[in-house]
Amino acid sequence: TLNADFIRDEAQKVVNDTKTGLMWQDDTVRSNMNWADAISTCKDLTLGGYSDWRLPNIEELKSIVDKHKAKLALPSAFSSSASSGYWSSSRSEEHTS
Repeated sequence: TLNADFIRDEAQKVVNDTKTGLMWQDDTVRSNMNWADAISTCKDLTLGGYSDWRLPNIEELKSIVDKHKAKLALPSAFSSSASSGYWSSSRSEEHTS
């Protein structure tokens, strides 16, 4: 199942995706930032002993959506994150502000 692919480290506020090898922040940051702020926030982040964080591309972001739920949602391993309102590093002329 989807949730079996995720291991949460509550102390570090990260979730490891064993399927893709990606590590995700399990903490919601301010929701009113624009695309440039989101990129900068990730670039400046130190979390879980790492300082090489980046904004995920759209395909990476889609990989953590739990499609088995009626609404778009993150797997239950993400306990401190909102289920919507995320930026990706993928460019779209319609969604950069």
